[in-house]
Amino acid sequence: MSSSVFEISNMQILLIPINLATVIAINTAGSYQTLTTKNQQNDLCVKAIVQRYFSSTHSIIVSFTRNSLDDSENTRSVSPYWEHAVTTDALLDSIHSESRWSVHISRPTSNLQTFRAQEHKRNYIIMIWESQGNRTATEIITSQLHALQDAGLFSNKSLLLIVICFKEYQPTRDISLRIFEDLWHSFKIIDVTLLIPYFDIAKMYRSASPGVQNSSTESFELYTWYPFLASGRCGNVSRVDVIDKWLFENSKGFLKNANLFPEKIFGNSMGCTVKVATRVLPPVIVEVAQGSMKKYSGPELNILRCILEKLNLSIEYKVLVSANKSQFEMEADLTEETVSGDSDIAVGGLTVSDRFISRADCTLPYLVDAVQWYVPCAKCAILCTALLRVYNLDA
Repeated sequence: MSSSVFEISNMQILLIPINLATVIAINTAGSYQTLTTKNQQNDLCVKAIVQRYFSSTHSIIVSFTRNSLDDSENTRSVSPYWEHAVTTDALLDSIHSESRWSVHISRPTSNLQTFRAQEHKRNYIIMIWESQGNRTATEIITSQLHALQDAGLFSNKSLLLIVICFKEYQPTRDISLRIFEDLWHSFKIIDVTLLIPYFDIAKMYRSASPGVQNSSTESFELYTWYPFLASGRCGNVSRVDVIDKWLFENSKGFLKNANLFPEKIFGNSMGCTVKVATRVLPPVIVEVAQGSMKKYSGPELNILRCILEKLNLSIEYKVLVSANKSQFEMEADLTEETVSGDSDIAVGGLTVSDRFISRADCTLPYLVDAVQWYVPCAKCAILCTALLRVYNLDA
C-alpha cells in the first residue's frame, strides 16, 4: 500500500525546505543527529505507537499549532521554533518511510474547509509545544480538535494520541486529569492516550551533585482513563491511570508493553444516565400521558430502550418542540444536541444525509425508500407550429 504526506491546505507534499539540510545531520541509519535525546525518544515512542495501533486502512491526521516556517520573525532562530519544526519533520519522515499510511497535516495556516478526504476512517496525533502564549495545554488541544470538527474531519470513535512535547513541572497526573475531563465533556472522546514527559526532580538534583554520575532521569508517561468503572461516577473524569512508561535510558522503550488503547466500554455501565434528545413525530415517536407523567414510545425508542437496558444504562429524555419548524430545521436541532454535547443520543425520524454524517455518528438506516419524479412525456411538435413560434402572422 502506498503512503503519502499531504498539507491539508493545498494538498502539497510536506517537505521542510532544503535550507534545513544545514541544520540536520543524518547518519547512515537515517536518524536526525541535531535532535535532543528527549525529542529523539519522543519520535521513537510516537512511531512505535503508530506502528502497533494505527491501522494502515486509516489515514493519520497530525495536528500541531506552531511551525517555525510560518513565523517570519523566527525563521533565523534555531530555538525553540526550529527545534519544533525539525522534530515534527523527523517524525513525519519516519512515519512516511513506512509507506503504510496516508498522512495529512493540520496547522493554523491550513484551510481545512478545502480538504475532503475520501476515506472516513482516520486516527489522530495532536502535538503540543510550549510556545503557545498564555493558553493552557487543554485550551490548545480543544482549539485543534474544534478546527478539525468544524471541517468535518473529526470522529470521536477513532484513536487519539496526544503528545505533550514540553517539560511540565506540575504533577503529570493533574495535567492529564484536566485534559481528559475537557475531552470527555466537549467531544465525548474515550479512545485517547496522553504521552507526557516525566522528570524525577529529586533524582535530577542528585545526579547534578559532585561525585554523582549523571545519567538520564527522563521518561514518558502514558495516561488513559475509563468512563464507567464504578457506580456513581458515570463518566465523570475523577481518576486517570498510568498505563505504561517509555524509558529513555539505554533506549529501553516501553516498560510493560501494555495495551495503550484497551477496551473502555463493558457490558455493565453501572446504571449511568444517557441523555436522549427526541421529538414527537407520530407514529415514529409518540407521547403517552400517564397521569401527570409523560412517557414516550415508538419503534425507535423501543429498540433504543432494549439496548440501553442490556448495557445497564438509564434514559433521560429531552423533547424538542417542533412547532413551526420544518423537517430540515428539526433534524438540524436534534443533530446539534449531540454535537454540542447537551445530549448523548438523538432519535426521531432522522434522515441519513451527508450534512449530518459529517457532524455526528449515525446508525444504519432501518427504512430505505426511493423518490421518483414523473413529468409529462415530450411530444413531437408539428412543423407549422414551430414556424408560427418564429414568425408572427400579423407581421
